[in-house]
Amino acid sequence: MNESAKGRDKTDEFLADPLLFSRNGSDPLFSDYIFGSRNFFTSDCSLAKMVLQSGSESFSGKIGNRVVAAELFGTSVLYEDGHAHKKLRNALSPLFRSKKTDISEVVYSFLQRNKYHCREIARSNLHFFFQILSLQITLAYFNHQIESEFRAAKLVILIDRLSKGLFVNEAKRDEDHVYRSARKARNVLIRQTMIPKSSPIAIALRTAGFDDNVILDQIITLMFAGVDTMSATLTWALGKLTNHQDHRLSPRDAVHQCLVERPPVYFIPRGAAKAATIHDKTIEPGEVVNIMISSLHKKLEQGEGMFLPYGMGVKKCPGQSFSLMVMDELLSELTRNFTVTLTGGNLNKAAFVPGQRPAEPPSLKLQPRKLAKISDNQNSVT
Repeated sequence: MNESAKGRDKTDEFLADPLLFSRNGSDPLFSDYIFGSRNFFTSDCSLAKMVLQSGSESFSGKIGNRVVAAELFGTSVLYEDGHAHKKLRNALSPLFRSKKTDISEVVYSFLQRNKYHCREIARSNLHFFFQILSLQITLAYFNHQIESEFRAAKLVILIDRLSKGLFVNEAKRDEDHVYRSARKARNVLIRQTMIPKSSPIAIALRTAGFDDNVILDQIITLMFAGVDTMSATLTWALGKLTNHQDHRLSPRDAVHQCLVERPPVYFIPRGAAKAATIHDKTIEPGEVVNIMISSLHKKLEQGEGMFLPYGMGVKKCPGQSFSLMVMDELLSELTRNFTVTLTGGNLNKAAFVPGQRPAEPPSLKLQPRKLAKISDNQNSVT
């Protein structure tokens, strides 16, 4: 397709505000040009179910011919093969359900180990604060401890650099400094977050038939996905809790509301594995149908729509139960042991980078209460 037939590429507009590509008109499936190719967009419930519940023979997770995500995360096998993704989810789900990590104790240890640095980080940027906590909790679950908050902060910066590389134009990736920086960040993350082969997650994936390279790729992917999405949701949710202290809004309710109103993943791309005709529109192999989650969530207020923060079908997020558990426990621990005050910032406007996080994250003031003991041999923080 030549340039005149393609139309203007709207990648910049899409990255600035993907919600502009969620139309509420009569057309349930419309197309536009982003990332150098034609993409389709829909916020129609029936179309979303059809695409997300289709097997890999119809709509795979592979994003057109883009290989940036596969190169950064090593997930090409899972993008192309829905059965491999299902095998991954089946291997991880029992692990996340059966092993109840004591998140409260992890948070307690984090706060007690270096109270001064923790409060300094909280004062500077609430989202950054939650990124560090999410990273440490996630790695602790994989039996990997980070010895200092300074090192954790450096890893969070690497994860941010990695996420920015996702939206690089693949045709120009070799000379793109953002992509090169993301590749370097991935290599450093692999070296600095080596998960022991004896850890529960490594054993579960190896038992399911994955080799060591795939196991490493998936740990990096899960770590990236968990830190980026949990920290965004935690930031919005804590804002809700501070505004509803007299209304007894529970942390779990706050998280659910934020997943509806501010889903951290605001669209799900699915590449067509073969030609398909939907609503008189022909979708060629490799072209992408984007399910606009935010628009589907907005329709829930009218009794329509779908709740899809973790996706649906064979490629549903395998870390859903772990993510919900971490966010509930972390917010419960903070609000139980601290009087929380947010200062500055703006929790009314989102930035898409690539998840929905506050454009101007507030700072956080933690005023310790008399902390309850985690166990008999631990003293309260005073």
